[in-house]
Amino acid sequence: MSSIEKINRELSRLEDEESSAENLLLERQRQLRKKGVEMLKKGLDDMEELEEEERKEAEEKVVVDFSGFSFDPSMEDLFGGIAQGGITDPSSSGGTGGLNVGTSSGA
Repeated sequence: MSSIEKINRELSRLEDEESSAENLLLERQRQLRKKGVEMLKKGLDDMEELEEEERKEAEEKVVVDFSGFSFDPSMEDLFGGIAQGGITDPSSSGGTGGLNVGTSSGA
């Protein structure tokens, strides 16, 4: 590879790096503007207060309401023998065969 090719490759790499850094800074500026507007709307004095407010709001959203949940007995069909009394070892007298759980074939 010639010296000119090496220089051009390095210039290209640096231009890519510059573009990435520019994009990152633009995104940070957008986020700062957005957070600044939220901060002013909520009457807060600084970003720490806004972050605390957002944390509290996020915690409130985590609460899950199961009041509308009901058990559907047909769901037992999804679990077969497990729902009917647990898993049995197929090699025992109560097993159905086909699957050899926890044993080796001795081969």
